Amino acid sequence: MADAPSHKDVILALVGVTSALAGFVLVFLGVLVSEFQALLSANLGKDAKRGFRQASYVGFGTFSLCLLALVLGVSWLLSPHDPLYDVALVAALAALVALIGLSVYATFSVLLKG
Repeated sequence: MADAPSHKDVILALVGVTSALAGFVLVFLGVLVSEFQALLSANLGKDAKRGFRQASYVGFGTFSLCLLALVLGVSWLLSPHDPLYDVALVAALAALVALIGLSVYATFSVLLKG
């Protein structure tokens, strides 16, 4: 498999992707929080705010997972070990799945409910 990428190439791509995902999630989280704060000033009921609050919690968890994957990738670059490589790959895939989950959750629980 001469054409297979090296572990270092994969981790460098992983670091770039997870940092971009973290930035994307942070912007999305900022939109959710600003909408929640607008609802606070509008004195609406708890039901109107619940979806934004829960989606914000899910967004913060997704952001944290993206940062964990980023830290694992950078850690592997500093000290390459095969188990750390595998954990970094799994964390990056989990961050991507969490982003998809956040998008679906926010769409159905916040946007389409109201």
